[in-house]
Amino acid sequence: MVQSTLGVYLTTPNRREQHERVVVQGGRLEIWFLRPVRRQDGDRPLCEGFRWLLTGRLAETPGVRALFEQLPSVDEVTLIYYDLETSVQPDASGRYRQLRNAAPHARFGITRASAGRLNPQVLEAQLAGPECAALGRRLVDTFWVP
Repeated sequence: MVQSTLGVYLTTPNRREQHERVVVQGGRLEIWFLRPVRRQDGDRPLCEGFRWLLTGRLAETPGVRALFEQLPSVDEVTLIYYDLETSVQPDASGRYRQLRNAAPHARFGITRASAGRLNPQVLEAQLAGPECAALGRRLVDTFWVP
């Protein structure tokens, strides 16, 4: 359902990185996507995050408003961009194990009430312009980058 309305993942589940997932806890739905946010990329990854959440990633995906309509028990949807932090640790036999941890780089969250006020057709054009990051920040309920 998340994939048909937001289209975030372009690969099949068995080909995704292990931390890429959709988690539902209570009335919250989280979408974890491997996408580092670096300064040299400017606002591009942020604009993508706002677009993917609000209007969907693909042309045929309607966005978060449609997701809320299909999931009446969900009150908040959050898209989390993360990168992998790796480290090595010796095990009991003296070999090293590689540990991979999902480190959030950005969070984009919106509630059902806020999504109900959005017009996806209008947003699609606005979120493609030069002010997309500033507009996106005003439209979502939660936005965080470290």
